[in-house]
Amino acid sequence: MNVKDYLQKLYPYKRVTFIITKAVKDDHSPFYHAEYKTTPLQTSIDWLKHNNEPILESIILNDKQPPITWLSGVDWNVDIKNGFAMCILIVNPSDFALMYKSDEQRKHIEKFIERKLDQFIEVAEG
Repeated sequence: MNVKDYLQKLYPYKRVTFIITKAVKDDHSPFYHAEYKTTPLQTSIDWLKHNNEPILESIILNDKQPPITWLSGVDWNVDIKNGFAMCILIVNPSDFALMYKSDEQRKHIEKFIERKLDQFIEVAEG
């Protein structure tokens, strides 16, 4: 599931921060490794209305990701643990393809995560 579809299902004023996964070529092997950066904390409606296309088209890997506080400089763990905010791990489709070469494997991972996300959304709505 991409970020745009997920955010459209969330309460519009839910505060969200993202950890963006970037595929980086490993100097010592033929593979890529993940590096991360964080985003500011904004409401889901703000993410959608400001048309943050690279983020909105990204694939969600984990919607219950603890923030990397040393990376962001801010500790949002209290708000996240109390349900006032969310931290979501995402990856751009092209970076996802670099880290997982098999189309079948990527589709399997996406479907598995999507089922988990749908369960969360059903619980949150009900």
